Amino acid sequence: MMNATCPCCGHPVGSDRLLVDLNSNRASRRGSMAQLARQEAEAAFILADRSPRLVPWGDLADGIYGPSHDRDLSTSTFYALISSLRHKLKPLGVSIENTMGQGWRIVLDA
Repeated sequence: MMNATCPCCGHPVGSDRLLVDLNSNRASRRGSMAQLARQEAEAAFILADRSPRLVPWGDLADGIYGPSHDRDLSTSTFYALISSLRHKLKPLGVSIENTMGQGWRIVLDA
């Protein structure tokens, strides 16, 4: 029997990994799905792609806002984005962990 795979990335559908589709701005895991805003999807994609490694603030900001973003980007704006993303990914069994001064990473519930 053949397993279904994502046409974009080739990962198994229903996979334990967090899958993020940047075309539809949707995140999925274990058959559950969450609709994300564009910048949330970009952040989730970067975090999932580098999981389980930490992603520094600068790398996340570059990926979300582009490499020429204003270096004085409001930290409250950035934290609000991460907070909203945490809330939307929680039902998928995904949390975002912050290691102060080092970065963020995706943590998958068992």
